[in-house]
Amino acid sequence: MKNASSAISTTSKTGPSGWISKFLPSPLSRVSSIKTPTDLQGYTLLEVVITLGIISLLLGLAWPSFQPWNERVQLETELATIRGFAEEAQWLALSTRTRHWLAGNADSVELQRSGNSGSETLDAQPLPPDLQVSATRWPSFSAFGFAQGGTITLRSGTHEGKVVVSPLGRIRITGPNRLN
Repeated sequence: MKNASSAISTTSKTGPSGWISKFLPSPLSRVSSIKTPTDLQGYTLLEVVITLGIISLLLGLAWPSFQPWNERVQLETELATIRGFAEEAQWLALSTRTRHWLAGNADSVELQRSGNSGSETLDAQPLPPDLQVSATRWPSFSAFGFAQGGTITLRSGTHEGKVVVSPLGRIRITGPNRLN
């Protein structure tokens, strides 16, 4: 019977502590993976042209499905901007003790306030030409923070979203919802 201590060898054909070398690469194994000038190969022109052709074909087929997504993102951005205008109008009405409101037309949505000579436009957000804007009533905010509620509707070719202002002054966004 062999001695138990002689059964466990600390050296082997793979070097000292052979079980460690199975998990840790030796410096010599890294040298063999480095390419030498005789091993360098590139892609041929034909391979590059075929690859670019396949990629452009796949992008061309996928492009129509990205259009509704792009319109949705654009509508979400415009809804957030109009909501920001409404929140700014509410804050300005409270802080300056003057009435502020939103007004709009086919080209833009404007933040306005009561001035010495009537209404004064503080800021305007131009709308992209493919968006339609309408309102049941353009919201306004009194000097004490109360709101004359209203709903502003934005509609693109595929989606519709609304900015809703309640009479208590809560401002929220609904949508965008897909149009059928």
